[in-house]
Amino acid sequence: MLPRTMRRASALVAVLAGGLGLAGASAAAASSPRQIRIGRAARLPATAQITGTTPTSTEIPMTIALAPQDPSVLAALATAVSTPGSPEFRQYLTVDQFARRFGATPAAIAAVQSALRAAGLEVGAVSADGLTIPVEGTAGQVQRAFSVSMARVALRGGASAYANQQAPSLPAGIAVYVQGVIGLDDLTPQRPAGLSRLRLGKSPAGTSGTGVRVSGTGVGASKAGVRVSSAGQSRMRFLHEVSSRQAAQAVTGGPQPCATATQHVTLGQQAGMSPYTADQLASAYRLSTLYRAGDLGQGQTVALIEEEPYDPTDVADYQACYGTNASVTNVDVDGGPGPYVSGRSDDGEAALDIEVVTGLAPKASVLVYEGPASTASPVDILSAIVSQDAAKVISSSWGACESDTDPAVIAAENTLLEEAATQGQSFFASSGDSGAEMCSQLGTGVFSLSVEDPAAQPYATGVGGTTLSVLGPPANETIWNDGPNPACNCTPDANGGATGGGVSAQWPMPAYQAGAPSSLDVVGGASSGAPCRAGSECREVPDVSADASDYTGYITRANGDWGISGGTSASTPLWASLAALANASATCRGVSIGFVNPSLYEIAAGSYASNFNDVTAASRVSGASTNDTLEQFGIADSDPGNLYPVGTGYDMATGLGTPIGDALASSLCSMRAPAYSVTVTDPGAQRSVVGHGVSLQVRGSDSGGSHLSYSASGLPSGLSIDTSTGMVSGVPSAAGAFTVTVAAQDGFVNSAATSFPWTVIKPGPPRLSGASLSGVRKRRAKLRLTIDAGLNASAVGSVTVSLPAGLSFAHLERKKLHASIKSDVALTPRVSANKLTITFAHAVTSATVTINPTLLKVGAGLAAQARRHKVKRVIVGVKAVDAGGVDTALSMRLAV
Repeated sequence: MLPRTMRRASALVAVLAGGLGLAGASAAAASSPRQIRIGRAARLPATAQITGTTPTSTEIPMTIALAPQDPSVLAALATAVSTPGSPEFRQYLTVDQFARRFGATPAAIAAVQSALRAAGLEVGAVSADGLTIPVEGTAGQVQRAFSVSMARVALRGGASAYANQQAPSLPAGIAVYVQGVIGLDDLTPQRPAGLSRLRLGKSPAGTSGTGVRVSGTGVGASKAGVRVSSAGQSRMRFLHEVSSRQAAQAVTGGPQPCATATQHVTLGQQAGMSPYTADQLASAYRLSTLYRAGDLGQGQTVALIEEEPYDPTDVADYQACYGTNASVTNVDVDGGPGPYVSGRSDDGEAALDIEVVTGLAPKASVLVYEGPASTASPVDILSAIVSQDAAKVISSSWGACESDTDPAVIAAENTLLEEAATQGQSFFASSGDSGAEMCSQLGTGVFSLSVEDPAAQPYATGVGGTTLSVLGPPANETIWNDGPNPACNCTPDANGGATGGGVSAQWPMPAYQAGAPSSLDVVGGASSGAPCRAGSECREVPDVSADASDYTGYITRANGDWGISGGTSASTPLWASLAALANASATCRGVSIGFVNPSLYEIAAGSYASNFNDVTAASRVSGASTNDTLEQFGIADSDPGNLYPVGTGYDMATGLGTPIGDALASSLCSMRAPAYSVTVTDPGAQRSVVGHGVSLQVRGSDSGGSHLSYSASGLPSGLSIDTSTGMVSGVPSAAGAFTVTVAAQDGFVNSAATSFPWTVIKPGPPRLSGASLSGVRKRRAKLRLTIDAGLNASAVGSVTVSLPAGLSFAHLERKKLHASIKSDVALTPRVSANKLTITFAHAVTSATVTINPTLLKVGAGLAAQARRHKVKRVIVGVKAVDAGGVDTALSMRLAV
């Protein structure tokens, strides 16, 4: 049984209908003292026993999942941005935009944080998307805050855990703000359940039955050599025949393996296996064309969900073997899983995920989000990935039996995956390795039909498994349903392996499955009748698949050894790698493919054979008879009597099938909205003045209602266009004649443009005309002037008149001051020293002003000189200020 990862839900999440319950929390809570119990108490595994109470000093980390704003609108948008033909298709949000529209409001966040602190709990900062708050407290504080009893629990195998024996009690005043309380139990096993890995020694065991070594921490996995049974020898003979037809190397244009990796292919073949190197898998799934186009995932980032540490040396050795240097960066969540300790830690899962991505998309960056397996919940790690939005592709090989996962955990994950969809993030999740009976992978001995969460989430792409018999292309594959592992004397729930699949009991069938044409055979007799919704079909898993059989596994390096890894833990990062390659391709033009399920089913409906390998054959290595697998894995074989048989088109064993990589990547990138048309209205010829502000709205429209982005060329210097609104603004800095082109484009390939002339001129100065000064000789002077705005200049806002020696302004009462000035426009006068400032009620292009003798004072000396003709002219200064704040100094030489 080869590596795959299964994770039981690690934390109780209080139900969504209630809120945060904290005794005596805040003023809001105090005004509503009614307490309600929400959710449910922790459900113990069948083999677990309560042995006492949790010590009050035990630290309990938790996460508060906040309720989103407008959940129905969020679900509709997540669907719209992912559905071809929708006007919102691939019109993604940023995290900030999501937080404003759908994250909890600042008031809600403040109320919840205040209540948490008032209860004595340690409260962290809210996530960037406004959906989660980290919280920590002792068991004693938790019991008082939530009115629960914390029990000590003994798990199968001797591990100890804690669990709440009642649903948490919450004040009604806070309930509306909270989606769930995560972390009130840690019943999850502290290792990936079912994880195992075949390690190849330097001396192959061959097919003689002398032993294949199995290593790992999987339930029932043996750490000692075991002898192959006669049935196993028969299976190995078949695989040896298959392996003899495989090329040792496949020239793809991508990374090529070193001699060590190819030697381990040979070792596997001699042991009756048929393992593959990365180049062979790339060849089988036709990634070669993408490589030859120079697409190796450059510029893309893949996020991996992990709950175990890994040895960086394993990854470095693997990359050195292939000559790659992909960036691999760890991001710790909840403190991380701790350091890798040689001889004690097992990095089989994490190393597999990282190496598949670096081997198939070698120029993509990898972010490894690591949480502690004992306490970290899927919500914590997924929240970190989605709220940071640093990766457009997410891969998770971890999961839990859906029926064992608290409904509130499932709901919190759903909200985060809806967010991921609105942000253009693809999420691929392992469908599990125990056929249709996923609960058995936990090693509880329970065999019942169940699918895996989060693969069954409606906004997740569930990835199943196949047995890759012939590389091709075209690849020749059968269903992965190995049945009993002849190299492992294990209990039935631990040996062998089969692709996870079946019908969700939680989610009704999404539109992308329910609307699939009958030719795909998505909706059938086995699609309904589950508890998801009475009288309707339910979500089916998986959506797609790829090679996962432990006998046709992946050559990887983990725990210091080369070996063979498999399971849907391998097929899932393979699909994530394909998504990264698609996003990086020229066809996608920088737009991520996002949540792919609606597109996958639409592509399959229109051109199935060109994009998918249809897996229709039963497993050819499943032991003495197919009935062996029926008894152990709840069925995934071709016998029509089986519950979920493999067949033509879609089936709940392999989904839509495996990818024809180059064609499918092109099809996904080429998906567009309907052929909408864009128009841009011509604003006409424009005329502006240097130094004066401009504001011009250019309007565009899209027939499909899609948002437009604008660009402009040829704009006068000093002007720019708002790419989101089409508003041209700024202050022209130079005169000239320009031809401006404004273009608008929607989120697809539709665009339009308009061109128009734009003239920028230098403004002329204001002008004085009709000026006269009379009555100086009789000491009853009257001053008259007309001010005109300059040519192509702004209107005049105010005028200041400065008098020469011998003339001055009288300081009159306000009423007499107004009466002393006549004008054809309303104005406000103000006298200061030897100056009179006249401010017009509104900026004018022309105004005539007369200043009467009551305001003007003439000195005796000037009057006498004027009478004797000693002074014939005087100079009166004028300063004009236009509406733009530009002032101009003028003067008048007037006869007296």
